[in-house]
Amino acid sequence: MSHSYEEKLEEWGLSEYTQKFKDEGIDEQAFLYMPEYMVKELIPTIGKRFRFLENRKKLLTIEIEDSVRSETSTDLAISDIEETVSIASCSSKESIDNRGQGLKELLSESSCGRKILTQTRLTASDRNKISHFIIDKLLCKSMRVSSADFQKWAEEIVGLFKYEIISTYYVPSNAKQKRLANGKLWDKYNNLKRYNKKQSLKTKRTLQCNVNYYRYVLIVALQQELIR
Repeated sequence: MSHSYEEKLEEWGLSEYTQKFKDEGIDEQAFLYMPEYMVKELIPTIGKRFRFLENRKKLLTIEIEDSVRSETSTDLAISDIEETVSIASCSSKESIDNRGQGLKELLSESSCGRKILTQTRLTASDRNKISHFIIDKLLCKSMRVSSADFQKWAEEIVGLFKYEIISTYYVPSNAKQKRLANGKLWDKYNNLKRYNKKQSLKTKRTLQCNVNYYRYVLIVALQQELIR
């Protein structure tokens, strides 16, 4: 965050809560990411709490966009850079109105997805299903998903569902802030990778058991043949 949270509170007309934030040990990390129920304890007045949450949402969006740009230019591997350039090239040809078209096409492929498309506001279940559809699609192409891919699909969701925010789905890692990547897409990615790995190991064990069984059957048959 380019400015201290004290400056932000003053900028948002909430300077009377500065001391309260200090008393509760709120640092910049907590300021940006603490959940709403914690904010409620710090700012009990509904109107002022709403003002804080709305301004923080805008600030988070800026922080994420800056972080992604920085990560893309300095931290991505060559393969990721090529992917990012390709995405950027495609994006430059698309109008803002088309943002979300890729997700719309993906959801249209299933009855469950088509039902979600009829929703104006997403439920927690809808968000989970959308994340599953997206990550499943990405993992079918490669087990390695770049930061640019996560960001692209988070923007697709926000482009299609106007009440959603990018930080719900993806917040990139930031070494300076000692922040790990998080969000629904990131969590779903890791969960599906673990699940696929377990299934792969299970399949290997099953195959090995089958091989051992048929080997045993063959040995028994040979022994019986020798006895005869």
